[in-house]
Amino acid sequence: MLDLGCGNARLYPLVKQRNGRYFGVDLSKSMLKQAKKRYSTARFRESDILNIAGKEKFDIVFLIAVLHHIPSMELREKAVHNVYNLLKPGGYALITNWNLFQSGFLQARWGQNLKKFLRKSKLDWNDIMFKQKRYYHGFKKREIARLLKKSNFQIIGNYYELEGKKTVKFRARNLVTIARKRPLIF
Repeated sequence: MLDLGCGNARLYPLVKQRNGRYFGVDLSKSMLKQAKKRYSTARFRESDILNIAGKEKFDIVFLIAVLHHIPSMELREKAVHNVYNLLKPGGYALITNWNLFQSGFLQARWGQNLKKFLRKSKLDWNDIMFKQKRYYHGFKKREIARLLKKSNFQIIGNYYELEGKKTVKFRARNLVTIARKRPLIF
């Protein structure tokens, strides 16, 4: 199992509990340092999702709160294509993105969209910058499905969730998407 954007490797205990093989990848040296300190037997590598490559293929790739930080449609397409290439045929990608349509983000998103409409922002629609430092893209269900289908993924599940339960967009904390790499057909 590949955990792209693993941070402090919070998924590692869950994978080990199920006797799975874990491989964590993150761009942040400080997060990887924390992960290695907590789980010294796990495999980790510093890499960028936009430049990651390798011969090893995985049954499952997790992208937990990663894709919404990639700052353009072109780069998001590249990231999804890289995920596709890291999966075995029939493998699964489990993706979560923050739901920027919940009440806590509405004002920031609407303000940014107004700037976009007035041509005073180069950000994409539904993008926000927190404290002018951290970029977030507000995915809609249709948009993430289209993005994944461009790389030949089959959408298995695509729903809004709050505390592990499906809910409506405006209450949800996250958008959860499960996609399957289409097996090769001869």
